[in-house]
Amino acid sequence: MKSPIRANATDIDRWADQRDSQAILPKLIRRLVLASINRVERLHFRSDEGVQLGGWDGIVQVPTGNAFVPDGVSGWELSTSGDVKAGR
Repeated sequence: MKSPIRANATDIDRWADQRDSQAILPKLIRRLVLASINRVERLHFRSDEGVQLGGWDGIVQVPTGNAFVPDGVSGWELSTSGDVKAGR
């Protein structure tokens, strides 16, 4: 059996500096939502060239959320940048 990939905070920080991480991050988040929620009613994350468009980066709708995905409909903003300003 193949062992799972393990990543620590340093690995993720280094990955975020790679150019392709911007296009791949939404795909990763989409997979994490699907892996952690039993029933997903709506799931949309723009990836690849779609990350350059305005608006929410992702929309998720679930009847019952968890610690990472809120109940109901939620809009998601994703970034690989380290200079994101809080409270926008």
